[in-house]
Amino acid sequence: LGCGAYLLAFIGILTSVISCFYYIRFVKIMYFDTPKTWILYKPMDREKSILLGITLLGITFFFLNPSPLFLVTHQMALSLCI
Repeated sequence: LGCGAYLLAFIGILTSVISCFYYIRFVKIMYFDTPKTWILYKPMDREKSILLGITLLGITFFFLNPSPLFLVTHQMALSLCI
């Protein structure tokens, strides 16, 4: 907040509250509600499996080598405070 980014802080707090509501609801449904019917999963089509694979590779890359992501976010933070 030293840069005067009050709107950005408010948006961050608001999205955190909304996501907390959904996560609590998800945990309640997952652990405390009994299912009415069992869900059978269909096989995934090719486009979704390719998208899932690309996402998995990106997450794995940034988990093993986080330096590029840190550098980009650092540069973005510096550009906000100038």
